[in-house]
Amino acid sequence: MKRPAVVLIFAMLVLLSIATGITKLVRLPAEMALFQAAGFPDALTIGFGVLQVAGGLALLLPKTRKVGAGVMLGTFCVASWVVWVSGSFGFFLLSLAFIVLATLPLWPAFERQIVGTF
Repeated sequence: MKRPAVVLIFAMLVLLSIATGITKLVRLPAEMALFQAAGFPDALTIGFGVLQVAGGLALLLPKTRKVGAGVMLGTFCVASWVVWVSGSFGFFLLSLAFIVLATLPLWPAFERQIVGTF
């Protein structure tokens, strides 16, 4: 039996990765300014958004789930660094929780709970 909390966390991770990527793809001004302040040119920020969306989508397929989790984990680490550099320390602390959550799909016990969910 699947645990609803595990499925909910998994769905939130997928949506978080895709949503944060979309904010870059649509060039949301606040998001672009945040990354520009950290030295990212617009093209790199948009490419980073593509990675975030791809990582989120890769989580949906069992064969690519671990790769997607790795991509998501890497992008969350970079995004957390960008937030740290910007001086948003409260949001930086929250982003650390996203990093921890991004490791969950790499855990075999978590994987067993979500197999066949999507």
